[in-house]
Amino acid sequence: MLRIAGDEIVIDTQWLVLGDSVSKGIVLNESNGRYEKSEQSFITLVADKSGATVKNLSMFGATVKKGLDLFERHQADINEQGLAILEFGGNDCDFLWPEISEQPEREHVPNIPFEKFHNLYQALIEKCKAKGLMPVLLSLPPLDADRYFATFSKKLDKENLLRWLQGTTRTIYQWHEAYNATIAVLAQETKSFYLDIRRPFLLSKQPEDYICSDGIHPNQKGHRLIADFVIQRLSRLEASPA
Repeated sequence: MLRIAGDEIVIDTQWLVLGDSVSKGIVLNESNGRYEKSEQSFITLVADKSGATVKNLSMFGATVKKGLDLFERHQADINEQGLAILEFGGNDCDFLWPEISEQPEREHVPNIPFEKFHNLYQALIEKCKAKGLMPVLLSLPPLDADRYFATFSKKLDKENLLRWLQGTTRTIYQWHEAYNATIAVLAQETKSFYLDIRRPFLLSKQPEDYICSDGIHPNQKGHRLIADFVIQRLSRLEASPA
């Protein structure tokens, strides 16, 4: 568990990690354009520093619904103590852009609609607690909306996409921010720990330097930035429950 002992937090060394490609440590290889698993992801860096044993069930493209499915599927193999580090939202708030490109006049909803995202995430948190795990919720790293738009629209009708987006990629950032904000609310509602890994990006002078050219995945520098932030927070009382 995360528990306060004197002036510092004692970190349990058994970790379950559930999330998407960010917590799995996927980065874009800028030289060949392929996605690869980094050997120096922020989870690996923090775990090495803490001496933790990690069961990482994160999956590329996962939503919180997939996270629930994975938890149920692997429940028998999950330790009944330790930390459950959860990182969802980036894929949940995303859209099926090819469908929008083809039919921009229709109504389209995110992969996991906002209210459903909140409810499913809450259900996952409660399942972790019932298993004896202490949930640690991670915020979303920021996205670069322009770069992301350029990435997913390469083979699509950009004019149709922008028409549906009301002429600006800022809309993408707004949805992403809305889902990110509810994660902090969930941490407070469920009395879970919350780590705002978005903060060090936004406090840097050039956040884009820490994000891959696809606009959504932290690059290797970004993983180091997250790791340094998490290590700092886990060693201070500022990491107490939200």
